[in-house]
Parts: sequence; structure tokens; C-alpha cells
Amino acid sequence: MTTTLALLVLALSVPTPSPSLASASADALREKIRTLEARAQEAPAEAKAWKELVVAWRGLARLSGDPACDDEAWKALSAALRAEPDDYEALALKGWVQAARHDFEGAVVSARAAMALRPGDAWNHGVLADALTELGRYDEAVAAVERMMRLRPGVGAYSRAAHLRAVHGDREGAIELMQMAVEASGPSDPEGLAWCRVMLGLELQGRGDHAAAREQYSRALEVAPGYHLALFHLAESQAATGELAAAIETLERLDSPQASASVAAALGDLHAAAGRPEVAARFYRRVDAVAALRDPSRAEPRWLARFYADQGRNLDEATLLVRAELKTHQDVETWDGLAWVLYRAGRYDEARAASDHALAPGIVDARLLYHRGLIEAALAQRGPARASLEKALALRSLWPQERTRAEAALEAVR
Repeated sequence: MTTTLALLVLALSVPTPSPSLASASADALREKIRTLEARAQEAPAEAKAWKELVVAWRGLARLSGDPACDDEAWKALSAALRAEPDDYEALALKGWVQAARHDFEGAVVSARAAMALRPGDAWNHGVLADALTELGRYDEAVAAVERMMRLRPGVGAYSRAAHLRAVHGDREGAIELMQMAVEASGPSDPEGLAWCRVMLGLELQGRGDHAAAREQYSRALEVAPGYHLALFHLAESQAATGELAAAIETLERLDSPQASASVAAALGDLHAAAGRPEVAARFYRRVDAVAALRDPSRAEPRWLARFYADQGRNLDEATLLVRAELKTHQDVETWDGLAWVLYRAGRYDEARAASDHALAPGIVDARLLYHRGLIEAALAQRGPARASLEKALALRSLWPQERTRAEAALEAVR
């Protein structure tokens, strides 16, 4: 990264290329945004304040989980480029914001354009790697991260390399790299440190080590109280071990009229598992209300498709949603979403083909294996179904309803 752009990002304590915050207080950051907005309005023809607003809005998006902040970041970026179309820092930030708004193809184009201007700027390689990962172009993403690692080893490179290791089935390697990312994170950036601890916790949780995962979530919450990612994944861990009351209590800390649809859906699932269908139905109706808005920023299409598949309803719509998502978002999660929707619709051969895509890189994930096992069982492939379901259950990461269904399916193919 150039010295100027590095200073811009570091001024808001956003370490490249994994931006985050100097303060883990959303209120403090909102106050900073108000100050920057006033400054930008005083000099709208200068890019500097607009660029600082881009970073601030993206930081608030990471801290709060509110995708509307990314729309504000895009508005600020557009203003910066209108003011100074050739400003390198603004051009380098463009792909970052595009990726956050799920314009991954656009992010690839922007990152490569910025790289052409400054080939030695590690930031652009990180933005490119993120976009390529979401597009499922994993070999190219690995190459981008390797270049980034050579240019600027540190938190951003370690965390990206960790994710790609996990996608390729090397969870122990992913854990080692995320530990390096945690160690490289500084106390001056509490949200960045919290994010790294949550990502490390997820890898530990993925292998069934819930005690170690929860330690990471707890330590994340120590430096960033109320951090939405730490709370959500802590609740996931509690649900996976059958601690339903604790999981509900944890998620209730995130619940509000502005909470994401995923929080409402998770609370519905937990109440359903706890034998409270009427309460669950109230939360599911909230998800349906958000879905009716047709706003991807409120309910990501592939997530909504998975929600419908879990419930076994609106499957035609779910299929359309996830197929549309695949046009721009071809990672393992999206392919698995299609596999799950098709399975629930009784289209087992198509589901198997989609599952092949999801598992092709070598990922070892309890939910993906659970879906695979059910598909194989439906196709009367008893041996493969048994192996997939046994592996999924051994990872100890499934939610109660998933675990019950997996155990029943496994018993049927023994």
C-alpha cells in the first residue's frame, strides 16, 4: 500500500488489508462519521474527507453487521471519485467497497486496475483475493494471497491464507495461520483483534473444539463488547452442544427491530428445538416480512434460499434465488445452498451435481457433509451416505434439528 493510503486507513485505525476500527464503540464511530460528513460538505471538490468516510462507513459495517453502511461507503466513494477521478487512494478503495456490496466481478476489475497503477501495493492483492474467493476461483485467489504474503506479511495475508486453507480441507493449517493473525493484531485495533479471534474460534468450532472456540469468542467480546459476530457464533456453538437456553439468551443480545433476518431465523430454530413452536413461528414471520421487502441487503438471497429449504417451503422461489446468486457468487457455500434446495425439492441427481461443486476444493464442513449424506441416502448410495453422515456428526457442529435428522438418516443406511 502506498504511504498516503496507508496513512488514510491507519488514521481510522484500519490495518490493511483487513480494515477495522480504532475504537470498538459504534457510537464513537458514528460521531466520527458525522464529523467527516460535515468536513466533506465544506470541501466537496476534495477527495480526502470522502475517502475517510469510505473507511469509516466500512468500519461501522464490520462492527455492526449493518449492510446499509456499505451503501453509504459507496456513496462516499462515488463522491471522492467525482471530486478527483484519478485519485489513487479512491481507486484502490473501490474494489474493497464493491466486494462488500457483493459486486465481486466489479471488485476484480477495480483491484486489477489499481494493481496496474501500483503493482507493489499489497492492499490490491488482498482485495483481489477476496473477490476471487467469493467467485469460487480459488486457485487464482491462492496466487493473489501468495503475492500479498511476499509483499506484506501480516494480519490480512495470514487471515486470507487461513480461509483458503480451510476451503481446501486443511483446518489445522487454517488454525495455525489464524493464530498468527491474532498474534499480529495490535491492541490499538480492538475490532480487528476481535474479528481475528472470532475467525480462529470458527475454525476451532469447525473441528468440534467448542471449549477452545468459546474462549476465543469470549476474548473477542472482552475487547469489543457486544460484537455481533462473536455473539452469533457463540450462540451457534451453544446450539451445537444442545445448550438451547444459553444460545437463546446469547442471541437475544443481538435481537432488535433492526436485527438481521439471520438472527430472527436462528432464534426461531432454537425455540422450535426447545419445543416452543408458537414462539418460533413469530420469529419466522419476521423473516418472511424482511423477505417480502425484496432487499438483498436485508436478507442475502442465498441465505434466504437456505432458510426456505430448511423449512421445506417456497422451494421454487428458493431455487430461483440461489441460481441467480450463482451468477455472481460461486463459492462453496453458494453451491451447497443450491444442493440443499434441490435436495429438499426432491431433485436428487441435480443436488448431487451441485454438492460435487461445493466439495470439490476439499472442504471439510459438518453442514456440507450433512447435506451430502442426505443426498446420497436419497440416491440409495448407502456406503457414501454412511461415510458422509458419520463424518458430519463427528465434527460436532450441527444444530439440534440437523443432528436429529442426520442421526435418523445414518440409522437408515447402516
